[in-house]
Amino acid sequence: MIQELEAKLQDIETTWFLLSDEELKTIKAATQSDDKQLAEIAAHVLSIVAYFNSNIDEAVEYAVIAFSRLFAVHGGIEHGILSAVITKYLATRDAALQPVFDRMFADSIVHESQWFSSLGMAIEVGRVDLITTVLDRMQPDRAIAALKFATEQALAESDPERRVVLLRTIHGELSSRAHDTTARERLSVLIHLRDLEKYCEELLECAMTDSPLALAIAYDTTQLVEPSVLEEMSGVFEALALSCPDMAIGPAIVDVLKPETTEGLVKKHLFVDRAHVDPNLVPRLFSSVPSKRSLFQTGLVVANALQCGRTGNDGFLREKLGWLASVKFRARFAAIASLGAIHAGDTARGMGILKSHLPALGETSFDQDREHNSGGALVALGMVYFQAPNNDVLDTVIGVMDSCGGNTTVLQGAVTGLGLMMMGTADTTLVERIKDYLNLGDALLGEAAGMAIGLVMMGHFDADLARWMADFIGNTSHTRIARALALALGLMSFDARTTPEPVIADLLESPHALAREAAAWMIGLAHACTGNLAQTRRLLHITVSDNSDDTRRAAVTAMAFILTPDNVVDTVSPLARSYNSHTRAGAAMVLGLTKAGTADDEVLKLLAVLGADSADHVRQAALVAQSMVLMQAPESKLTADRGINKLLDIAKDRYEERLTRYGAIISCGIINAGGCNASFSLQRENGRPSSRGFAAAMLFAQYPDNHMNAMFLTLGYTPRMALPVTVTGDVPEGTLRVDLPPAAVAYPKFVELEVKKKLTKRVRATLSVARNEAGEEAKEEDAKPEEEADVDMTGPEPDAKEFKDKLPARIPPHVADGQFHVEVEGFEVVRGLSSHGFVVVKKPDLLE
Repeated sequence: MIQELEAKLQDIETTWFLLSDEELKTIKAATQSDDKQLAEIAAHVLSIVAYFNSNIDEAVEYAVIAFSRLFAVHGGIEHGILSAVITKYLATRDAALQPVFDRMFADSIVHESQWFSSLGMAIEVGRVDLITTVLDRMQPDRAIAALKFATEQALAESDPERRVVLLRTIHGELSSRAHDTTARERLSVLIHLRDLEKYCEELLECAMTDSPLALAIAYDTTQLVEPSVLEEMSGVFEALALSCPDMAIGPAIVDVLKPETTEGLVKKHLFVDRAHVDPNLVPRLFSSVPSKRSLFQTGLVVANALQCGRTGNDGFLREKLGWLASVKFRARFAAIASLGAIHAGDTARGMGILKSHLPALGETSFDQDREHNSGGALVALGMVYFQAPNNDVLDTVIGVMDSCGGNTTVLQGAVTGLGLMMMGTADTTLVERIKDYLNLGDALLGEAAGMAIGLVMMGHFDADLARWMADFIGNTSHTRIARALALALGLMSFDARTTPEPVIADLLESPHALAREAAAWMIGLAHACTGNLAQTRRLLHITVSDNSDDTRRAAVTAMAFILTPDNVVDTVSPLARSYNSHTRAGAAMVLGLTKAGTADDEVLKLLAVLGADSADHVRQAALVAQSMVLMQAPESKLTADRGINKLLDIAKDRYEERLTRYGAIISCGIINAGGCNASFSLQRENGRPSSRGFAAAMLFAQYPDNHMNAMFLTLGYTPRMALPVTVTGDVPEGTLRVDLPPAAVAYPKFVELEVKKKLTKRVRATLSVARNEAGEEAKEEDAKPEEEADVDMTGPEPDAKEFKDKLPARIPPHVADGQFHVEVEGFEVVRGLSSHGFVVVKKPDLLE
């Protein structure tokens, strides 16, 4: 029978369908034979027949028996069968399939070109023994590079326990390899593990041997972890450093690890000292739109907040005090709240700036203007002290909540501000108190309470609280409250991976559209920055099958939280051509959130098409997304069809829809974000999701329903910069050299104010000599040459090959790491975990 089966295998690919049921039954029986050779060849035949019949599971079953024969041939159809076996093993970790995988792995590591793919497979199945096998074959430099790759792969693992095992294995491999650079990589892995004790021990060890390197790593760490983790890390290191009183660098590292230290440096030296706020932009908008309409009033203050976010430049609001006095209700609330975006991070002066707007403790009587002033000021307080509360500020906010006489507008501001300040603290006592405001029946207060619960619990999934919120969504008649709780469920699921799965499954079966919307947000945030294709497919299924437009838009937008920037265009392009306008609007938002600051031409072309859409809300989303992509873009990218001037034309066009005009107004502020020194990113430098970025994105994504929410984008402003610091904490002067022409890096030009033509009356006769003389004086005055501005208007040479800027300086996101160099006269650069950000410099003769 062996010879007969061998003959059938010769042309099995063209005759497999001719095998009768009787023949197949006989061959199947042969697979159970004690004759190993007969069983293998029979299984070989049946695996091919099953594969051609698209019965992959059966093909894999027989391939396990015949795998030695399949490897011997390893071509044509056999290669496809083996690939199916490996795919199933990677998905199921079935022990029966392990021999096939091990044989495939052994064959692959023979070839040097396949070492990285072999390492990827070993990581995917969590086989520590195979990881070590691959690394042992590599040279030290190659092994370190491979371990960096392995870290990235391990972080994509959805099972938290397996992720920890893999990262500890990688850390162990790094520790066992003597190499000058492993201190950086080891500490980077420990950051991912959140093993603060071990991290501080190794940082202390590094500080003893190379104090500038340890300081550089400490500075970079502040850009890689959350502020709450930094606070804890600083305390742990300080306790360990007590055992080394002679180590001079210890106190400096403790100080660096405190969030307020580095945030203060960034705010002062980049956002304030180097701010490039266009003084003409918002006044130009002000003169172009009906500034007495509430929607446009909100748009103007939001655009100003977005442009001046974190810069402390509130000049426009001061100049327009008369106009602000006429602004009423929600627009007034937004105007005062915008002060928080402008002065965000200024914790030393925050209370003083807002004091005149804040309600006094015990104040219970409010007129309409006063209550909206007070509520907006409390939101502003939350933005100033975002994730950085102090006891005095907390006592002030809680005191107002207790003594405001139940004024819902004031309470709304207080609850929102409290949520912003206490983000990520998982203070359950505070959550229980905020839950009481959901039952008062006020839609706006309930919306603020739902949002605040999500912010406080961000990244701390609580199944009981999640089910309580899910039930509330199903029972409330207030759409605003239900939508806010949907947002809260998403925020609470941040980076939780598979933990919220039971709640998500229940929500997806709910008849309530906002419950299904909550499920979409939860899927997106739970798998933040993982690139998980299975979860992306789930969101795609919701997008094409749900009967609610809002749920569709949420599902598409949530893809931005999962997808990596590299594969987002291919995934989103078909959705941008959907028949459903809300899907198209969501696709635009995805492109804006994931491609912010890249000035990507392919993305801009796609958004240009959406910008000409027939639906006003799609055009609005396209303009907003386009402005995000063009954050810190060079002048060459701000063309006539997509730059500031185009947005100003749309904002001015009284025949354009109001929603589109509002989108154009706030887009002007987004392009110039943070005085042209900020971009936006959902990821930190190490690829891990940023809680600030995700919170900002979630709040910002609600702006179609709550126009004021657009200013919350400032919470996620991400500066990419070069800020030199010495080992003593000084900020020296220096030069940033960029290997690009100045036009590709320099700040964009300010817009020009419109010059109104003077209307002149026709004079029939001169009535007096005095009037004639006055006319002559006016002519002389007009003929006077204009005074030269005290500004260097020469600019860089047009044919210059590189751009130079004084430090500290911004580095636009489209400038690659290898295209810029930091030079500080008399110092040399110490490379830490990143090539930019805080750049530690030391004297060349400094002993390490």
